[in-house]
Amino acid sequence: MVLSVEKKRREYKRKWRKANREKVNEYARKKYQENIEKERVKAKIRAKNRRKVNPGKYRETARKFRKANLEKYRETERKWRKLNPGKVKEANKRSYLKNKSKTLESAKKYYWKNKEKALDKMRKYRKANREELNEKERVRRRIKSKEIRKSRLENYQNAKKKVLSHYTNGKLKCRICNTKGIPFLAVDHVYGQKITGDGPRQGPPYQKIVNLGFPSTYQVLCHNCNIIKEFNRKQKLGYSKNKSAVSTRNIRKKRKSEVLVFYSKGKLCCKCCKFNNILALSIDHISGREKSNHSRNLSSDKLYQVLKKQEFPSGYQVLCQNCNLAKSNKGICPHKK
Repeated sequence: MVLSVEKKRREYKRKWRKANREKVNEYARKKYQENIEKERVKAKIRAKNRRKVNPGKYRETARKFRKANLEKYRETERKWRKLNPGKVKEANKRSYLKNKSKTLESAKKYYWKNKEKALDKMRKYRKANREELNEKERVRRRIKSKEIRKSRLENYQNAKKKVLSHYTNGKLKCRICNTKGIPFLAVDHVYGQKITGDGPRQGPPYQKIVNLGFPSTYQVLCHNCNIIKEFNRKQKLGYSKNKSAVSTRNIRKKRKSEVLVFYSKGKLCCKCCKFNNILALSIDHISGREKSNHSRNLSSDKLYQVLKKQEFPSGYQVLCQNCNLAKSNKGICPHKK
């Protein structure tokens, strides 16, 4: 009897709801507005339970609904991102850290497929936000100055080893005089710097050579042979025959020979390896340039003028270019080791 009475009540309620659907909906809306927070929590709990029970069906229905209402989804996402930028950054960081390798691979593939578009976007963004990017770079360099220097040195040394080993077939020696050792070797432009597009004030273009695939316009020479080759090349082309130019060249040669003869005690050779070609000999600061307050620009003829005016002060010696550059890079010439 009790069950039959309950069934009659349910049927009566269903019929009444069907007949008065508008009133039921209005009542439900009012109740929902009065208790919005509680209803949202309940809806979330229901959604989680549905996902646990039937995750595949839930994903399919969500995808279909998203495809049908793409524009609405995108508008709501844009609005939410504008209102909550901090949450967006945190979510992006988490997703990047979880799937770092996949994101990098996908980014590389997209870049090489759409290189021009990516470069255009980068240029436009840099033009629009140039001041902010410059400030960020300055702050990064101040904070991580030591790390940046170390990474640059490592990259430079690795590129140099690759280039020298490639052009010497792994032997690491000069093409002319067969001197061995990375600190004594450097890249030489076979046909001059104008053909390759390298400037005279730029450093050795080791990374550029690696990126270009080791072109045939370069070779490996020691520092001494490099300077002698450049002098002979200019001599073949011919110097100007103007009287003033000829006189300045002669004055500079005499000044250089006087300074080198004094500091080498009349022998005109390198103190370390006894190299005796005057074209590749130079003056070395024994205790460094800082103690003598000499800048990097004070070199060659300017340095000889200063030393001659100061009546040949102490603290200087004669070294060849190989020993001088190796000492400046490593503190001690490898011949002394």
